Amino acid sequence: MRPILLHPTAPEEQSDTLRLYFNHAYVIDPLFHAIESGAAPGVIRLADIMPDSFKETEYFQTCYQDFGLVDEINLIIQLDDEVTCTLTLGRKAALDSIPRSELNTLNEFYPILSALVRQFWLSQSQEYLQYGRSHGPMKRALSTFASGVLTHREREITELILRGYSSQAIADQLKISVGTVKVHRKNIHNRLNTSTQAEIFTQFIAHLNSLDDY
Repeated sequence: MRPILLHPTAPEEQSDTLRLYFNHAYVIDPLFHAIESGAAPGVIRLADIMPDSFKETEYFQTCYQDFGLVDEINLIIQLDDEVTCTLTLGRKAALDSIPRSELNTLNEFYPILSALVRQFWLSQSQEYLQYGRSHGPMKRALSTFASGVLTHREREITELILRGYSSQAIADQLKISVGTVKVHRKNIHNRLNTSTQAEIFTQFIAHLNSLDDY
């Protein structure tokens, strides 16, 4: 299922950016992909898992940046075989980045915090799971985007572009040359009739909206 927001639950405490994240944008969030890829429970810094060009993505510019965070730490807690909980702690510019000493303290308290969260989930899970939605459309989103227009390889590269990987990082991950990636990027823009990543992102969000209709 798609992520469930445990807090804040009051609509007036939820920003438009937060709603955009939980409705759609989370599918290209580095933390979401880390969890989907089997990241081990524990304390993880977003800077350690985000792609090399993450801050240049349209997702960062139009969504994540609006949270105003200069640093983000996440406590990943495995609740059962299918559900993972994350507690996100962010620092804004006035407080600067989270120092190593505080990160070490979080690691020390992690066993206690994870035990408390699991206890909460044992007693409250049904209250939240009833609002869960099928993960099918969201899980298919990146793999089916522009499936009638782009080739399989082009869809792979488009996904990595949206997630914030540079041409070099894409080449390294797919084991192809940077020149080949650049050719694919040019073909992707030609096929989608786009010229910027922002335009690809807009089409991708429209694709997510269409999946929600099924």
